[in-house]
Amino acid sequence: QAVTHSEGPLLIVAGAGTGKTTVITRKIAWLIISGQCKAHEILALTFTEKAAGEMKSRLVAECRRRGLKDFRRRIESCTISTIHSFCSRILKENPIEGGVDPFFQVLSEGQAEILRDQVIEKIFEEECDRPLLIEALSQWGEETARRAIKRFYEMSRALGDEAGLFHCRDHSLVR
Repeated sequence: QAVTHSEGPLLIVAGAGTGKTTVITRKIAWLIISGQCKAHEILALTFTEKAAGEMKSRLVAECRRRGLKDFRRRIESCTISTIHSFCSRILKENPIEGGVDPFFQVLSEGQAEILRDQVIEKIFEEECDRPLLIEALSQWGEETARRAIKRFYEMSRALGDEAGLFHCRDHSLVR
């Protein structure tokens, strides 16, 4: 039903391993084959490169299964990507409108973790005489205080950091 649904928005809530990728790839194929839209009008976003790659390979397999050689060429114009990659592409194409350096790079998870640790180290170095940090260190110990700062940072990022929940003096280290 989800594959052929065409009357307004549709939300599918499903756990891991329940067939979401299968439904999405069949939906994309159905949209193109049925003429509901052209391949270049499709945007499919996911969270991981692995999932995006899986969606693409399943679409190719769907083409083979149906014997649709021309369709395979058309699906290559679909945008199937991670959210990060798609947003990065939009910002690189529109750096002025996005207010970003046109040569910015998206950090890998490992790079981000190293940078996060450097920021925390900088906080400890620059704020070591602050009463709040001294109290935290005396009550919790250094490792627990570092973990708390890291967790606070992660929570502020998850909330969008709109309220300025976590900032250091040199914003370039965080951003």
